[in-house]
Amino acid sequence: MIFHAKTWEQVSVLAEKGINCVSNWLQNNLLSLNLSKTKFMCFSITDRSRPTTHTCYNQYPCQCPVLEYTESIKYLGIIIDRYLTWKKHIDAQFSRIRKLMLIFNRLKRVAEAEVIRIIYLALCQSILTYCISAWGGTAESLLIKLERAQRAILKVAYRRPCTYPTVKLHLETKTLSVRKLYILATCSRYHRFRGLTIQDTSKNRRFAFPTPKRRTVFGQLSFAFRGPFLYNKISKSMDSEIVKLSRYKLASHIETTLAKLDFESTEALLHILV
Repeated sequence: MIFHAKTWEQVSVLAEKGINCVSNWLQNNLLSLNLSKTKFMCFSITDRSRPTTHTCYNQYPCQCPVLEYTESIKYLGIIIDRYLTWKKHIDAQFSRIRKLMLIFNRLKRVAEAEVIRIIYLALCQSILTYCISAWGGTAESLLIKLERAQRAILKVAYRRPCTYPTVKLHLETKTLSVRKLYILATCSRYHRFRGLTIQDTSKNRRFAFPTPKRRTVFGQLSFAFRGPFLYNKISKSMDSEIVKLSRYKLASHIETTLAKLDFESTEALLHILV
């Protein structure tokens, strides 16, 4: 459950009402709430915006169980931290990818290149792309860690030296970097859930979707902003009406376009003018 309001006091009141509502529903259906597994987390951008911890206790003791506070929580395979930096999730993914090194080191001796690519897509890229449209907009300093692990896997699997050029590596193996996978997943997701009508009928903005305004850089990392932002940029760079394409054809076109981009061009695509 997610509760939000203008002040932490209002959030506390809403949270109590919400938990009471859920608890009453469970009791009416002969169920109970597992309080040992129920935790809460306060999202904030900085420490200054965190709720204050009260040290003055009520003189009347309360026998009600206390919910445990946590700094991060794992939900459906995604580790969500209170700052939404996704650092812990990326660290966990990095560890999972590095463990695949032994598999591909043995596989390269017996399998052909096409078989290795299929196994790479199944084992490695499936980890990288899971919910990437949610966490892929995080800081570049965090994503570079995953990209290094990805390159290490590819170089071992395809018998390439450590100093092999990254762009050439992805072209030969027909793979995309983590940043490009994020762009592909974000545009594909927005293409599916975008609005069906566009208000502006001018020729230049006929297929440009409105990008919501965000006052902070943190807000610009969310899918609500990056979705239409990247979708419009991709549409402009491809110089085609991608809004009319099916989801499969859109992904194929974007993947072909992204494969030709180098590191600087990819960063320019992600760059936001402030």
